[in-house]
Amino acid sequence: MVIKANSTKVLDLVVSLEGTDAGSQHRFVIGSAADVNSTATESGAFPLFTNYMTTSNYTVANINVNSNVGLTGNYKVGDTNVDLGKFTVSNNSKEESVGLISVRLRTDNSSFSSNVSNIAVYRGATKISSDVTFDGRYVNIKLANDVKNTEGTVYYTVRGDITNVDTRTQEDYQLTLDRPDDLRAIEKSTGFQAKVNTSTSLVIGKFTIQGGDVILTRDTSLSLNQTVPQASIEVSLLKGNVKAAEAFTFDKLTSSFRTGNGNLSSFSQVRLYIN
Repeated sequence: MVIKANSTKVLDLVVSLEGTDAGSQHRFVIGSAADVNSTATESGAFPLFTNYMTTSNYTVANINVNSNVGLTGNYKVGDTNVDLGKFTVSNNSKEESVGLISVRLRTDNSSFSSNVSNIAVYRGATKISSDVTFDGRYVNIKLANDVKNTEGTVYYTVRGDITNVDTRTQEDYQLTLDRPDDLRAIEKSTGFQAKVNTSTSLVIGKFTIQGGDVILTRDTSLSLNQTVPQASIEVSLLKGNVKAAEAFTFDKLTSSFRTGNGNLSSFSQVRLYIN
């Protein structure tokens, strides 16, 4: 850390507790200037103590988190709502329901944020996540779901759309829950942080995105279902992208006609625009 001349930096000491030490007092101390390693001359009112922190004798609810390590997906650009990872949550409390607040997952491929979109967490067919943000190789997902003390094991799936690939061959991805406190959960009745039991670096999913010399994808901003007047003109039926690893000649594109209760004679013109 570099502190510029005539400036001040604020330092926060933040800790996470294991949840096993009840009824104890703790505090930290910087004993002397010798404990500060810097290129400048240190001074201060040493020793510097933090406030006392006392842990309660109350035993909070705890949950077990496990993964489906057998999940391996093989996807193409344009695949939507595919499984990226799976994990389970078991509530060990006999009395308390637990609410899942957020999850932070590490991706081992720096292209994840640009190649995978519409990331969400589902419980069965129900979406239980909202905001998704990226922080380097980490993806932070806001959750809103309760695991009751009577439910046993609950299954969750991380899903997303495959929107891009950076290589001609394939790219491998992995989603990992780095630390137990990367899954935030609280007791519903008290709001206290619940204890999360899981292994460090818990892999919840692996998948591969296939590459190619030429990749055609559909732009999902254009709806697949439209209602238009019978005499409409210039109706866009498809918006897509063509990505080429090298220069090539695009001579012909063949598209089959499929319809519900109409027929091809309903169209006076069908054109393809490239821009």
